[in-house]
Amino acid sequence: MKGSVKRQLTKMKTCLFILCLVVVCSFLSSVSCVYREELEEQEAAFSAIVDAEGEVAEAHLAVASAEQAGGNVSLLRIKLGDAGGLLAEANVAFRVGNYDNATILAEKCTNLVDGIFQAASSLKLEAESEKLSRLFLTASYSSVGLGLLFVAGLFGWRFLKRRYVKRVLGMKPEVIDS
Repeated sequence: MKGSVKRQLTKMKTCLFILCLVVVCSFLSSVSCVYREELEEQEAAFSAIVDAEGEVAEAHLAVASAEQAGGNVSLLRIKLGDAGGLLAEANVAFRVGNYDNATILAEKCTNLVDGIFQAASSLKLEAESEKLSRLFLTASYSSVGLGLLFVAGLFGWRFLKRRYVKRVLGMKPEVIDS
């Protein structure tokens, strides 16, 4: 009897050990799943923030290019400031560990910057087109002005030449007796 109780105790200990092992493995598995999900969220948030930073940098370049071309970019500068604010909020949320909010803010920033990039491109094209039309008008008016100046100078020269010749021919040399 003692042997069977001992065996039963050994079986119970083994079952208890296996049960504890299963509970610990389940706990570790759930912890690793949670940790893996958090890592995936962190990577997604980091990727979204990096993409947003790249988009903001490209938008700044596009706005600077449109401004250099002569476009009115004051509204775009305001929107860029808003996008920079969203990007800063996304970075703060990422540092705090709020990866979902960081991802959402970075995506909002990217969407806002996409509109800025397109608007800056259209402003640049519009400013360049305006500049070319002004250049064409200036060149046209200058050509017409130079042509009129040439014609007026030619007719003016002829008029002055005739007048001078008449005046010279109208003078008669006179001999003075001394």
